Amino acid sequence: MNMMVPRSTLHALKPIGLDTPAVESMTSYLCRLAHSHSIAAQTLVKWVFEHFGEKVSSKYLWHQRNFSGFSVECERWAVWLADLTGVGDLDRLSLLPWRYLIGTPGLVPRSDRWCPCCFAGDKAEEREQ
Repeated sequence: MNMMVPRSTLHALKPIGLDTPAVESMTSYLCRLAHSHSIAAQTLVKWVFEHFGEKVSSKYLWHQRNFSGFSVECERWAVWLADLTGVGDLDRLSLLPWRYLIGTPGLVPRSDRWCPCCFAGDKAEEREQ
């Protein structure tokens, strides 16, 4: 049986820890995706904007955004990355599935945060960052 795997524009990376408490964030996924293409995350972000015909300010700093929250921007990036990679359910790398339960946008930071204890534990266990 010859099963053809559909091609994707970007690598079809499998998210780490999907459906577990240790699921990676969309920011982590974006960084791993950039790394898999041997480019900087800022370069990938700029390319994605251009690919979808969006203008991006030269002052746009991807790392000052929260791709893991439940904003419209977060939702747009989940759709874009799913379209480019062929990997579905990337919204589950964010708070998007919980947006109607959380309800108050002010409770979610405007940029991503990392727990220093979790980060040190991952590094000590030589897990992907």
